[in-house]
Amino acid sequence: MDGHKQYLTDLIEGKLTRFVIPVYQRNYDWQPEQCGRLFDDLVEVAKTGRREHFFGSIVSQTPRGERVIIDGQQRITTVFLLLAAIRDQVKDGVVKSENEDLVEDINDYYLIDNRHKDDQKLRLKLVKSDSEAFKAILDEKKDEYIQGSNITQNYLYFLKRIAEMDITVDQLYDAIRSLCVIDITLDPSDDAQLIFESLNSTGLDLSEADKIRNFVLMNLDQQHQQAYYENYWNKIEHNTDYNVSEFIRYYLAAKEAKTPAMKKVYPAFRAFAFKNFRDPNGDDLAIRTEDLLNEMLRYSGYYRMYIHPNTGDKDIDAALRGIHLFDASVIQPYLLNLFEYHAQGNISNDAMASVLWVIDSFLFRRWTCSVPANSLNKIFETLHGDALRGVRDGADYFEVVKYLLTHKAGTGRFPNDDDFLYALDTRDFYRIGNRKYYLYDRLENGKSDERVAVVKGLEDGNFSVEHIMPQTLNDEWKRSLGEEWERIHEEWCHKLANLTLTAYNSDYSNRSFQQKRDMENGFKDSGFRMNRWIEQQDTWGRKTAG
Repeated sequence: MDGHKQYLTDLIEGKLTRFVIPVYQRNYDWQPEQCGRLFDDLVEVAKTGRREHFFGSIVSQTPRGERVIIDGQQRITTVFLLLAAIRDQVKDGVVKSENEDLVEDINDYYLIDNRHKDDQKLRLKLVKSDSEAFKAILDEKKDEYIQGSNITQNYLYFLKRIAEMDITVDQLYDAIRSLCVIDITLDPSDDAQLIFESLNSTGLDLSEADKIRNFVLMNLDQQHQQAYYENYWNKIEHNTDYNVSEFIRYYLAAKEAKTPAMKKVYPAFRAFAFKNFRDPNGDDLAIRTEDLLNEMLRYSGYYRMYIHPNTGDKDIDAALRGIHLFDASVIQPYLLNLFEYHAQGNISNDAMASVLWVIDSFLFRRWTCSVPANSLNKIFETLHGDALRGVRDGADYFEVVKYLLTHKAGTGRFPNDDDFLYALDTRDFYRIGNRKYYLYDRLENGKSDERVAVVKGLEDGNFSVEHIMPQTLNDEWKRSLGEEWERIHEEWCHKLANLTLTAYNSDYSNRSFQQKRDMENGFKDSGFRMNRWIEQQDTWGRKTAG
């Protein structure tokens, strides 16, 4: 390892002028907050006349003709964006420079190498969508700006700051040229992964997935890095809706029957990889990278089936939709194993659907009966392994799972019918948070293919939960409920029997039952299945609701 002080602009302008952000790095994630601190520092440098301003270290490997950035991506990218913003504000006449060649100098010295074509001409090669956003800025194609990108937003932020600053653009440019870094280049024998982890122990935290991606890809040659990223890692990101850290946590739980804490996913993954995917032909730290990534990609497909049910089997998909809405992520280790078992041809679609419906009932009954959830982790970490032991003894997989779930005791219990019906009759079903999505989707849609978009309607505020007997009683409601109206209201107001869905909650208000039933868009006009029985009632009170 070799390191020395150097002006950042000299580094960019030097012989190894093309900076490459390798595919194992995370996206550029600085926000205007970090950009603002840098800009404020540069203004202070300009006003005080300082010749140098320390800007941290840049760690890179230097294969022929380029610098592969191990650490320093955020700072380097931000300076490139600031230089591009200066170029464009001068070119557009927003600010004026005494140097008539400033725009050309910035382009030729720092941003673009016209000896190359296409993206090879850019002196900074970013990853993923960052690269597209950066290219649109440097090519000055405003209609192609990617507005959701941090690249674009920080560039626009710099445009605004430059237009409003109280120093000249030449002073700002000189301040940028005062930025000093410690330029550290690694020898081929240096452990880039270990150095990267040490350098990133502070600052904007890396996610567990960032660390794992770096661990898996960093020490490969660039050709394999690119191939494995595109063929495996990028697909894993897509399958998991970019919640890769969470997915890997449950993948490890499925494989090891133990769920690591989120902050310990990376060390748990390293241990798992060395234990199960060690390369016998390599050194002690070598793993069979493609085999590992191939298995992770397969399991990420199962994860996607859970978050976006689309297996092609209606009964399986209906059960998965409900389980996903119930938001019991604790069952995901089991589901990953169940999907793998199914993919291997060990369980039929019908049997798999039956297993899922038992789990759905298990989760809903326990929640309805307020059974503590602290035992669920262990139950679902070990359920598949326990079921396989029963299968090896000659039992049917579904019957084993059903037995295991319905015969647990204590906090792991499956509430019986009496307990469940009592809880349905007595608990508050109005103040249930996000579980309302599960409850009302199930009540309205069940297993039907003709579905009302209950969840989206509730999320968007187009649908709401309606108290048939209102929360505030007027005199007409009190008369209709009789002498015990106060007790009846207190007992029944938030029970499931008094709740339904409507798109016209504000119109219903505390009107009488007959008005709610017969008015325009009332219960008789309702498109919800769950209101069909309500519209047939003549009155609404304790006997009706009960």
